Amino acid sequence: MEIIYIDNTFMTTSLDFILLPLHRQNDRDLPEIPGMYATQAPRRCARGRSLDNLVVHLTLEGTAPLSPKGYTKLVGYLVDLYFKTAGSSTAAMQTVASWLNDYLIERNLRGVSRSMQSIGLLSMAVFRGNRLFLAQCGPTHAFLVNSGGLTHFHESDMEGRGLGLGRATKIRYYQVGLSPNDLLIISADPPSVWTTPMFNGLRGLTISQMHLRLIHQIGPELEATLVHVQSGERKLRVLRPEPLKEGPKTSAEKDVPSAEKVGQARISQQEMAHAIEAQSQSLSQPVVESYREDSIPLRTHEDAVSVYPDQEVPQRERIRPQRERIVGPALLKIGEAIGDAIQQASRVISQFIKRMLPDESLLAIPTSMMAFIAIAVPLIVVAIAATAYFQRGRVRMYEEYYLQAQYAAEQALQQSNAPALRDAWHTVLEHLDNAEDYQVTENSQVMRSYAMSVLDNLDVVVRLPFQQALVDILPSDAKIQRIVTREGDNELYLLNGTKGHVIRAVLTEQGYKIDPDFVCEPVPKPLIVGELVDIIALPLDDPNNAVILGMDGNGNLMQCMPGGKPPLTLQMPPPDMSWGTPRAFEMTSSGLYVLDPVTNAVWIFWNNDEFAELPTLFFDDQIPPMGDVIDLTLNRDDLYLIHEDGHLTTCTFGTPTRCQDPAMINDLRNGGASSPRIDEAVFQEIQYAPPPDPSLYLLEPEIPAIYHFSVRLSYQRQFRTQNPLPEGPATAFFVSPNRQVFLAIGNQVFLSPLP
Repeated sequence: MEIIYIDNTFMTTSLDFILLPLHRQNDRDLPEIPGMYATQAPRRCARGRSLDNLVVHLTLEGTAPLSPKGYTKLVGYLVDLYFKTAGSSTAAMQTVASWLNDYLIERNLRGVSRSMQSIGLLSMAVFRGNRLFLAQCGPTHAFLVNSGGLTHFHESDMEGRGLGLGRATKIRYYQVGLSPNDLLIISADPPSVWTTPMFNGLRGLTISQMHLRLIHQIGPELEATLVHVQSGERKLRVLRPEPLKEGPKTSAEKDVPSAEKVGQARISQQEMAHAIEAQSQSLSQPVVESYREDSIPLRTHEDAVSVYPDQEVPQRERIRPQRERIVGPALLKIGEAIGDAIQQASRVISQFIKRMLPDESLLAIPTSMMAFIAIAVPLIVVAIAATAYFQRGRVRMYEEYYLQAQYAAEQALQQSNAPALRDAWHTVLEHLDNAEDYQVTENSQVMRSYAMSVLDNLDVVVRLPFQQALVDILPSDAKIQRIVTREGDNELYLLNGTKGHVIRAVLTEQGYKIDPDFVCEPVPKPLIVGELVDIIALPLDDPNNAVILGMDGNGNLMQCMPGGKPPLTLQMPPPDMSWGTPRAFEMTSSGLYVLDPVTNAVWIFWNNDEFAELPTLFFDDQIPPMGDVIDLTLNRDDLYLIHEDGHLTTCTFGTPTRCQDPAMINDLRNGGASSPRIDEAVFQEIQYAPPPDPSLYLLEPEIPAIYHFSVRLSYQRQFRTQNPLPEGPATAFFVSPNRQVFLAIGNQVFLSPLP
């Protein structure tokens, strides 16, 4: 347990705490937040709780939401539990978070068969005297605005975590002193428009003005709680803002009443009194609403393995981690199934033959017929036995592997740290893979979905709804190895690595349609340009009206124009040591950078010389080994190189030019650390995305996944497909300036918007 003390301010002034819920749903402003509960200490409470004012803010994410009534019951029980727990405030908050975590785990287990899962994001704020005690579970946010500026309570190592994912309850505590006119804002998902200048401008405003400022241009959804600290008598009051009226507004005061007016007109005194009175009575656990109307008791650990109607009730001895205790019975059951089938088939065939061949006519059967029967009967028996194996044996093998997956899932729920949790759920998926080799069922698919959702949360994976980008079908032997766009994504250019030519597609209402008149392919004369190995989209003001610049493996260039025009060719002057085999190139505002792994070089053609001068070597005395480099990109003076084994080299141009090989990747996820590799990924392609969000994107082809890093190689997230894609590795990708991501797998190209 770690407690962070923001300051040690001590004051004697009594304070009041004025709360304003900020709730917008589908562009409608609502007066209450179902998951927010605020109350003063009841008359009857545990030792150490009598001076506490408590605010609980709970958000459930996932596919098993609670109704407003369910939220009220659940959060009300959390409040009851807090005031019934003696000891320090942090100990009471730990008790509340642990109970909620256990409840959500059991609730998620009950919902596995229906794909209904939820993750809890919990914030608890305790106001005692002049101090704030804050607890956070999951990637929630809190903002404190005081005379010293803005303090943002949020830990990046909470990303991908929350309550309901594992038995360990991860919680973060803060303590801070409070003064009159301080502001606290709590939200699980704050809007991006809530910036530091906006927060700093809130002090000194009335409640109504703060309300208007906080909801300005926030979008259709918001759940947040504003707490305004004032001098007073240690009271806690909850205001209920009226929904904003439609139409033009003449002043802020007409839309939202001032703090005094709101307090008089909209404070729910009866509700607050009822809540405090309820707290003072004997406390009992409510029946918290789940996602079924009927009440489902929480399962114990012994009952955690579910039994389905079409299964025999398994004995507990069958669910064992040892390999011999699982595989042995499985093989025995397969043998039993085959044996039973053979016996049954023999009886059926025997009866059939007796009916066909009465005893008195048996001797009249020709010898050839008797020989045929002697051969055919065993073959029929074996065929029927094999059919029985596939019908019965495969089902039993599925059941065995599925039970292993269930057992592994139970073990995964016991893990606390991220690496162990990740390994445990990967084990679950391995057992499910084995089970689904024999049979795919709704139960196995639901368990797979839950396991993948846990892993996605741990690894900060965003699933994208990829769809076919092209209207036309490319030849089956095409292999797209480079993608670029132009004209605001209206034009798509694909480098076919099979023939070394470029395909142009134009955006229509149906999708991207191939331009049959576009010519951008190898030319035999006057300057021989071979198969292209890389392409770059040219700017709109190109003097030749060219749209694409291509390079072949000999350092020759080709400019391609639409409208059926033949390409223009030109030759880059070779360096002193001549060209080896140029593999990739990149254009920036300063010049053209050419990667030549054979000569262990990156060459620069400066923009102002128009290939009139020999190229300049990017490096000084320190030249990293580049014989296995497959791609490059640049961000101003920073050069990034990908090697065949997936590791990166970074270099900064200067006097002298300095390199780091291997470059270190900073993994910000739980359990991550700085290392040359991440997830054992073997990257194939790299792209730099310019401001307003300067980033690096790298393609891992086998998953396939697109990894998102900062320009300092700090892991941000990764993008994977939400829906099935064709088998085989990804061969190219591109993230456009309009935040569209293109992904190629062989001869197919897919498209999805980025969130």
